[in-house]
Amino acid sequence: MLKSVLLKMFVLTYFMMYGEVMRGAPPSDYAKNTVLLYSKKLNDQVDPLYRQYKHFKESNRLMEIDNGSLREVSIVSEMGGVLSSLIQAYNAAIDSGWPETDPELKKVKDQIIETRAKMEKYGMWLSFQFGEELIAGKKDFGLETYRNMAWHAFLVAKIGQVDKSVSEFQELDKRIRKLNEDIDELIDEGKTAKDVPFIDLPKHPAYKRMQKEIQKFKDIAKPLFAEQEKQRGVIDNDVHKLQDMYTQCDNMLRQAEKAVGASGAMENMLKQYEETVELMNSFDKDELVSIKEYITEFEGKYGTDQDKIFGNIHSVRGSKHDYVRSPASTYYSLNETIRRYEEIRPIIAKKIYEYVNSGSQAVYEYRKNEFDERFNNYEGNVELALEYLPGDANLEQLKKELSSRRDKAWADINAKIDTQTWAGHSDTFQGPGDPDDLAEEALEWAKRDAGWTENETPLAVRVTGDWQVGKKNILGAVISWRLPIELATQKHVDLDAGSDVIWSFNCSIYTRDAEKSPPWASLAVGSNRKLRKSNISGMSGGGKGPNILFRLALSISLILSGLLVASGYLKGIDPKFEDKIKKIIPLKAVIGTTTLGLGLFFLIKNILLLSPFADLLPQALAVVVGLYLGYDILVSLKFKEPVVERESDGADKDKLESITTKAVHSVSEGTQKLQKLIVDNTETIKGLQKYDTLMGISSIVLGFVHLLFAGWPLF
Repeated sequence: MLKSVLLKMFVLTYFMMYGEVMRGAPPSDYAKNTVLLYSKKLNDQVDPLYRQYKHFKESNRLMEIDNGSLREVSIVSEMGGVLSSLIQAYNAAIDSGWPETDPELKKVKDQIIETRAKMEKYGMWLSFQFGEELIAGKKDFGLETYRNMAWHAFLVAKIGQVDKSVSEFQELDKRIRKLNEDIDELIDEGKTAKDVPFIDLPKHPAYKRMQKEIQKFKDIAKPLFAEQEKQRGVIDNDVHKLQDMYTQCDNMLRQAEKAVGASGAMENMLKQYEETVELMNSFDKDELVSIKEYITEFEGKYGTDQDKIFGNIHSVRGSKHDYVRSPASTYYSLNETIRRYEEIRPIIAKKIYEYVNSGSQAVYEYRKNEFDERFNNYEGNVELALEYLPGDANLEQLKKELSSRRDKAWADINAKIDTQTWAGHSDTFQGPGDPDDLAEEALEWAKRDAGWTENETPLAVRVTGDWQVGKKNILGAVISWRLPIELATQKHVDLDAGSDVIWSFNCSIYTRDAEKSPPWASLAVGSNRKLRKSNISGMSGGGKGPNILFRLALSISLILSGLLVASGYLKGIDPKFEDKIKKIIPLKAVIGTTTLGLGLFFLIKNILLLSPFADLLPQALAVVVGLYLGYDILVSLKFKEPVVERESDGADKDKLESITTKAVHSVSEGTQKLQKLIVDNTETIKGLQKYDTLMGISSIVLGFVHLLFAGWPLF
């Protein structure tokens, strides 16, 4: 083995060097002269080292690293090396046969003792002791090197480089452990001191003194290690706290920047700014003050320069940390984040100014509570912005103008609503269909549609143009027509608040089939406007077409019927009524049957249109009063069997005549059944006479009401 060979070479060299002494050779003049020469040069060699030590100590530079080692250990080790050379020369002279009582050698010994005592004050340590058996096999086995490694490791810990100190202690232990393992291996191989003179080294007193020295430095270094770990814990807490604060500030900055960079509706943005400012105010009060105070504390411990922060922390913490980012970088980023965060405030204030300035000049809320809420919010927004930009001229001016802007906006809104009117049907409508009928059917359809009735009630419809193509199939054929209309509705919220403002929508209502007539299938809504409910004349169509004539006829017939039925009561009130009523008495039967016919016509029509409650009271009363006045003529009518004359050629002649005859017979039978029904209820009809005053007055009143509010439910 290599180690065995090296040990054998070392033993051979030992016997070659010291064999003469063992064979009893005379004292060596060369050995004596050598020790005397070393003794003479000793002071010249060590005095510069003393001066060097003193110089660096006075300048507080002994603990600097020089060529990888602390300057104090290097200088003192060099002192020990000079003295060790003299000691080795002295021992060689004694070994060569010179007695210790030799006057010259005795002086050298005294010189060694004196110099050693002086050097030990500087921290030097030598394994050699006078009167002690030399370490077998070698005068200086390097025990000083091991001890000085321990001394150096301790001093490194003393200046704060704990990681380096621990590493040096570990390297020292490794070397000593390796030495002991080599010796144990030689013993296991059966070697003895005769074979390997230094095999008994671990038993030598110098080796034990060396171990004590090493342990001494380890013991006095332990408190330094503990203090270092404590300092590291403090630094870790400080750095982690700094990192947490950076995260807090960064999150707050991101929220503020997100609000500034967002876009959208004015009211939504103002609300977002308010929420963001509220968060910022809370952050400023609860977190930012503490963060700034801690930054000042951190700077007092570690400095404000990034390099200085790194050096102060690294000198204690070294590379043994789990920081995501360096403390110096975190410190810089935190301060930069705070700076950017505080710059957000005036930006938000200017944004608020822009929104409020433009928004307060374009307000459309017609509901007073919403209008006031809008301007109250604007005033609060400006106050908020002034907190961030105190004394800003634009904000101060806007604050002064908001009151006048509020008054002007409210006046403009109401003036615009007041000018809006509800026109009649469009003159461009060419048909087919009656615009009143189409408008009424569109209104009824809208009332049945959940989309309109959930939050508002449809009030009126007018036709605003002629039929237009609605939809086509892939072949280009028309499958639906659309009719342009205007639909007036009243919001439930306005109705509950007692407001007379209604909404009007420009729409297109689509037919279900490819016909220019109902039934309707869908409704497309376009622009809208607001107007007063009182500005709509007749809450259905626009007042053009046959329907108006029919409604006018129903109203007039009700009024005339009422005058006839309540004639006795009216004559008692004013005798002048008698002459007027005499003029219409001859028309009693005609007025009665006409009133009955109009009542039945509208009642059946509204049932078919699925709006049975429209004009219900005047229609029902018209039927009752009509039966009462026209009873005599209705029961006296004679119905003859109808004669059907129809020319037809071909094989279908008989079939066509049969169908026509059946249809005419059906009409005749229905009329006769109606007459029979009247006759069967003669007593009931005649019994209405005792209510003639009530019926008559009711007919007159409902006649006038229907004339004004036709199309409304019940009236």
